[in-house]
Amino acid sequence: MAISALVAAISTGVGVVAGNIAISSAFTYFMLSTAMGAALNALTPKPSSSLGRSSGGYSLQGTSGSALDHQIIYGETKVGGVRIYDSSTGTKNKFLNRVIAFAGHEIDSYQQIYLNDDLVTLDASGNVTSPSRYKGLVLIKRYLGTTTQTADAQLISATSTLAASSGRWTTDHKLQGIAYLYVRFTYDTDAFPNGVPSVSAVIRGKKVLNPANNVTAWSDNPALCIRDYLTSSYGLDQPESRIDDDLVNTAVAICNQTVEGEKRYTCNGAFVTGSAPETVLNDLLTSMGGLLWYGQGKWRIKAASWTEPLVSFDEDDLRSGISLSTRHSRRDSFNSVKGKFKGSESDYQPADYPEVTEASYLATDNGLVNVLDLSLPFTSSSKTAQRIARIALNRNREQLTFSASFGMRAFQVQVGDFVNITNERFGWSNKPFEITEWTFGLTEGLDLQTRLVLREISEGVFTPVTGQPFENNNTTLPDPFSTSLTGAPVITEQLYATRDGLGARVLLDIKWDAAEDDFIEKYVVQARRIATLEGEPITSEFLSLPETTQTFTELRDVETGTWEIRVKYVNLLGVSSEYSTSTKTIFGLTAIPEELQGVTLQSAGGLAILKWQRSVDLDVRLGGNIVIRHSEADTPTWQNSYSMDRVGGNESIAVVPLKNGTYLIRAEDSGLRQGPVSMVETKGIQVIPFTSVGVLQEET
Repeated sequence: MAISALVAAISTGVGVVAGNIAISSAFTYFMLSTAMGAALNALTPKPSSSLGRSSGGYSLQGTSGSALDHQIIYGETKVGGVRIYDSSTGTKNKFLNRVIAFAGHEIDSYQQIYLNDDLVTLDASGNVTSPSRYKGLVLIKRYLGTTTQTADAQLISATSTLAASSGRWTTDHKLQGIAYLYVRFTYDTDAFPNGVPSVSAVIRGKKVLNPANNVTAWSDNPALCIRDYLTSSYGLDQPESRIDDDLVNTAVAICNQTVEGEKRYTCNGAFVTGSAPETVLNDLLTSMGGLLWYGQGKWRIKAASWTEPLVSFDEDDLRSGISLSTRHSRRDSFNSVKGKFKGSESDYQPADYPEVTEASYLATDNGLVNVLDLSLPFTSSSKTAQRIARIALNRNREQLTFSASFGMRAFQVQVGDFVNITNERFGWSNKPFEITEWTFGLTEGLDLQTRLVLREISEGVFTPVTGQPFENNNTTLPDPFSTSLTGAPVITEQLYATRDGLGARVLLDIKWDAAEDDFIEKYVVQARRIATLEGEPITSEFLSLPETTQTFTELRDVETGTWEIRVKYVNLLGVSSEYSTSTKTIFGLTAIPEELQGVTLQSAGGLAILKWQRSVDLDVRLGGNIVIRHSEADTPTWQNSYSMDRVGGNESIAVVPLKNGTYLIRAEDSGLRQGPVSMVETKGIQVIPFTSVGVLQEET
């Protein structure tokens, strides 16, 4: 169910309230559906050109404008801000006073502050002490956005001589509830050769309420951040009485579990208040592979993890037949997951986490790769991103889905619960399923039933795996002058038929291994004939074949003899590798034809029907013959046999007189070169036995 639809349901008071169910002809069915985060909702691949849809907040370079949306920060992340005030003061306007707002709420702390890409350190007064080029030139004062903060006295004093219409900062400019930095730059062309630097910061963001202890404090727990969004004025603005805090506390505990040396799930990111609530919630839910739904008057939440099934159902609980779907469509089934995350590993820039692929899934899909692009805008660890991606991949492969009506025992379960199903006909014995839809109402016979849609699940879906190490590209580029090809080119001799009907010609198929260089531009291939078949050396220049970006090419109409083939590659800087060389002796049309295979003889009416498999030699098929001879000698040879027939080289059957002895057959190419002899023996004329089918008796 879309979030917008859920919000509409809230406003109209529609829902299921346990213990107080009103049933009427106008409203027979109540329905609960999952408003799923990426773990299930993103099982249908869809294009994604950036990191999430609401993620990232404002650019690290900062922005400016009028009436901009507030930025909301959960967990810890690096963000830019909004320039809300500029003024110049001092002799010859040597000072630039700038106020940059980072969040529309109180934050916990500024962990790091950057000028462009330089991390700065501050003394107790806010003066930058490093890097040294900024020392004495930049002042930064930090404000957390408390409800009691006052206007900056130093900025008030610095702008006191300005006219009110020119932007004087006064005691009324408290910016309470807004986290901001006051930054003063002193003009210096050496320190700032490219103008005023951008200001960004790594910020531990909003303090959120933990319902377990009723304490409001900073947290990167996804369940607490989602709860905060549900109850905040910039979110869904729901009263806390509409939040199922028991489920929230369960999700909090799951997210805090330690897996692979880190918290199982964390939420670290930012968005702006102008983003659609459905978009923000879906992005927040990706950080714990979670589910969110509204039912029985409350918002309910669940983190992706295995829990033991609550209830077991069998045939006695069914009130209808089972409607079963065994597989997704190919469009909805994927075998690999990739996407982006951002965190300290990637210097808070969107970066690809290692793609998660399962070979067995690919084999099941007949080798057809289908990739889901799953961006995780609030996930800051590559290992966590891989775990979430693997859960999405495994969950997608659990494709068995069924729906059925159940009795009132199903009233004790809800969306997101795991249950065991036993059904002898389908071969299920306590097979785990996850409830994805819950519907309750009256049938035409006034029987109370609960209709469930369930999807198979297993503990293995959530089994953690060791994350692959993530390596950020720290501008460590490969040496463009260290170039080489591994392995020599492989040369295969083939015959081909010319289009002008001149018969067979020789073709060299040339292949080589791809260069291990990310900056390859093209391959250069050269060939020359260096000797005759008799071994006499030939002095010839290299022939250059067309340049290619592929790892194969061909050379046609090749003469017999020994050939030298060499390959090199050229990178984007124009630097060439060393040549990799192979030699091969080409026999071409001088090669002896292959022996004919599958030679058989069948007699019929005094005739011998000879059959064989069509010659594999193109030269034989195009311009050669099949020669047939016969010998009555006890030891037949080609020399003591005599000719019986000669048919075209493309034939695979011949009819000759039936005689005692041995038939000899061989292929002959256009140059009259004959291949090995195949023989087949016969006893001569065979009498076909007759069968009596009746008796005719005549009178004399």
